[in-house]
Amino acid sequence: MAKKVVGLYGDIASQSPFNSDQLFIEVSNHHVTCIVKMVAKSTFGAIEVFHFNSNEEEWYDIFQTIRSKSRILDRGFIDTRVFYNLSEVVLVPFPKFTPSAAEGYLQMVHGDTSNHIIKYDEAKVTPSLVVAYKIKRALSDTVNSNLMMVTTRHTFTNIIEDVLSPKRPYNHTLLKVQFYNKEMTI
Repeated sequence: MAKKVVGLYGDIASQSPFNSDQLFIEVSNHHVTCIVKMVAKSTFGAIEVFHFNSNEEEWYDIFQTIRSKSRILDRGFIDTRVFYNLSEVVLVPFPKFTPSAAEGYLQMVHGDTSNHIIKYDEAKVTPSLVVAYKIKRALSDTVNSNLMMVTTRHTFTNIIEDVLSPKRPYNHTLLKVQFYNKEMTI
């Protein structure tokens, strides 16, 4: 069962049920993080973190538990961005990218893609890369049926764009590490 481990709230109660604030959600196999960005003030309004084990529960049940415990998800957002932090991902050079090639790479590296949806993000870097990833169909259906106005990306897409950006203020060797509860991305 999903358990709320963090819940920090600003002045989100004074907002209307449908507003211009942005909702950012990161979904992994073991956590969901919800962050509200207050667009008018350009600040963060709230954060919630939930832990669970998706190998033991169905995604529908996980999201229903999270919705029942969340003060963030009982509001409507017209700008919701979902970031999948799942390990079933491959990087494909843009000139070599086709949907069938990406699916072939994913099958070769991460196994069967049946009961999954294949998604692609183009990382805005030079040389161009495509982040191809698979998510369980049940997770995709759950996200699309529980959230409105959803834009999805893989977490790695933002990391790659950040690390390889020509606008970095430094131009030397870089080691970027993102820490999570029981894992890290280097």
